[in-house]
Amino acid sequence: MDFLASAVRQLADEEEESSLKYGVLHLQAAAEVLLKVRLIEEHWTLVFKNPGLASRESYERGDFESCTLEGAMERLGKISGIEISEKAKSRIKRLSRYRNQLQHYGAQLDSTNAVKAVAIDVLDFLVDFVVGWVGPTPESDTFDDYHDFVDVIRKDLHRVEELTEKRLKRVTKDLREDSVVTDCPSCGKRTLVFEDLRSAKCRFCHRSEYNAAFDALTVALHPEKIEEAENRCQTCDSVTFILDIFDERYVELDNDDDMEVELKLRREFCLECKTVIESRHKAVSTVTPTMGES
Repeated sequence: MDFLASAVRQLADEEEESSLKYGVLHLQAAAEVLLKVRLIEEHWTLVFKNPGLASRESYERGDFESCTLEGAMERLGKISGIEISEKAKSRIKRLSRYRNQLQHYGAQLDSTNAVKAVAIDVLDFLVDFVVGWVGPTPESDTFDDYHDFVDVIRKDLHRVEELTEKRLKRVTKDLREDSVVTDCPSCGKRTLVFEDLRSAKCRFCHRSEYNAAFDALTVALHPEKIEEAENRCQTCDSVTFILDIFDERYVELDNDDDMEVELKLRREFCLECKTVIESRHKAVSTVTPTMGES
């Protein structure tokens, strides 16, 4: 709980450059301790990497290899019946990667906004987790003090969330209704805007996606924003969808005559297997007299 309180204070600190780093380190420590504490409440052997080799002596000495954070979440679901949402699992895993970058490699983190967004999601989950699944029973003498402490953490977390919400409104205020937007894989905000078929950029954390943007298209495209094409995908035979239609003109040679042809370039996308199809359709053809002819 001390790690959790410290993480919130560090994330709320806008002035110290090192605050975000310690916020990540303390929050990841809080997540690991709190999830494993709940696992121990189920049975102390469950915190061992291999419960079948657990011994009480090594447990009491604290001299053993514990399960991973991911393993703890899986065991809480399968054994304790505590279901953790896929979103929460994803954010905790990403937080662990940030911690590893800092602690083991001394690497620079992703954008500050992305890290804070992930941290806030994890904090929000952990506050609900400690209230619902960890801590003293109502009959305990420490029950009131425990929940007073949680309330202080909630208030600090609310301040951090308010700062994030203000930024979110600011960066999305000029989005058009026809903009294709989806969740950013880095910060989790619905602010990843597709600039074209192959690239996208997040307004919130400034992450850029190239080529990999196809994965997000399955989420981003909405039926009211795209037109169903007549073609079917050559790979999986699913209906394709029209993404873009461009006009272009070019000159082709036919029987020694220069022919100027107007084309429609149509780009289609298959939501099932993510195949991109580009096709050219002749719209208007006009024969231009060659040199020497009247």
